[in-house]
Amino acid sequence: MRNKYIVNGLLMGILVFSFTFMNYMRITPCLFCVLARWLFFISLIFSWLSLFSHKYLYVAFYGLITNVIIGSTSMYFLLMEVEPEWCKIGVYGSCTDWNTFLFLPMQFWITLFSMVTLFFARKALKET
Repeated sequence: MRNKYIVNGLLMGILVFSFTFMNYMRITPCLFCVLARWLFFISLIFSWLSLFSHKYLYVAFYGLITNVIIGSTSMYFLLMEVEPEWCKIGVYGSCTDWNTFLFLPMQFWITLFSMVTLFFARKALKET
């Protein structure tokens, strides 16, 4: 029950952070695309570091959850067509388009698979 409140607070915090920064600091939806990409790499690195310490697995998990939340926020901005024109990347289309509809599910499954696999690998290494 307590976890539900933590997750709800995190979701509301991300949305409030997003809209506040967009209104007052002129941060564009491109930033959410970039943040989601960086969080993917950070989560992946920490999932590999979990072979050495169990604490890193928690960091990777929270990075993964935040990656999904920020990626979903960028998808919201894409669907509402809030993205400015200069955000478009050549013939490949929108940064948020590429991140959300192609790379975000891939990022989620790669990181999750890495975390689970390395968790069991660490367990097996401890037993030997």
